[in-house]
Amino acid sequence: DPDEVSQLNLPKQELTAPILFDFLVGETALQRGSLDIAVNRYVKLAKTTRDPRIAKRATEISLHAGNPFAAEQAATLWVGLEPDSVDARQTIAALLVNLGKLDAARPHLEKLLATEKEGVDNAFMQLNQLLSRNPDKTATLQLIQQLSQPYKDVPEVHFAISQAAWFANQHQLALDEMQRALALRPEWEIAAVHNGRILQRVSAADASEFYRGYLEKYPASNEVRVAYTRVLIGASEIDQAREQVQWLLDKNPEDAEITLAAGLLATEMGDFDVTEASFKKALTLGYKDTNAVYFHLGQIYEETNRPDLAMEAYQQVKSGGRYLPAQIRYADLLAL
Repeated sequence: DPDEVSQLNLPKQELTAPILFDFLVGETALQRGSLDIAVNRYVKLAKTTRDPRIAKRATEISLHAGNPFAAEQAATLWVGLEPDSVDARQTIAALLVNLGKLDAARPHLEKLLATEKEGVDNAFMQLNQLLSRNPDKTATLQLIQQLSQPYKDVPEVHFAISQAAWFANQHQLALDEMQRALALRPEWEIAAVHNGRILQRVSAADASEFYRGYLEKYPASNEVRVAYTRVLIGASEIDQAREQVQWLLDKNPEDAEITLAAGLLATEMGDFDVTEASFKKALTLGYKDTNAVYFHLGQIYEETNRPDLAMEAYQQVKSGGRYLPAQIRYADLLAL
């Protein structure tokens, strides 16, 4: 029984009067919102008991209190007491990254990656997200490159380096690494979309050529087609862009997300009739965020001088971030 095993690893700690007192003070302070007192007591308890459960609790309370230095103390203790805990390592690594201590975070990240034998691809994608919070983009890139050494045949690793390079303004490295990711996994749409975006930094024609070639090989890559259409619109190649929108609509008649995306692309070209038809179809296909669709429809009706329909659409916006703007537009139209 794993619970019994973990019980064996816990310290043989007697519940002395001072420990009980610290517990009571810590819990009472927590309930009353006196977070500083709660943090102090729990960090003290973690040090005296050397109990990983208390070290974890001290870490959580310190984080809740917004005290990263106490959290670092508690999490360091926690990972020391429970070195095989993924939870403890993830917590200390995230904390150290947020504090800008990348060198200190590195051994924890290496250990986490080494234990992720099956899911190292996923781990690198999450790592990217974690490290993106660090303001020193050059140091972040160097850390990801160091961590990637044992995993050169994993496409997600090259994707992660590419993104870190992009944020560090090393665009050639970003391009080289994204192309390595695609060489290892050619049908990976998101990598293809990013590759086109990096190319666009150099030249829209290069991006356009890459997307066109990719779509010849993988015509069902809808996200790449959407990105390609945006490049065409940006280059004022409207006839070709319209062909792409029509392709998206024709080939995905049951896909609400793609139908809506095609409608939004049509809006960028001023093809409001296509937009209106696409949005209505997305609703009949069960698109989940109806508030967004009705708000956009209201804008289309205003744009095409149909205030009554616009008011009806705005009234269908029931909640969320667009509720208030829709009410304001409705009131403005009512006042006309």
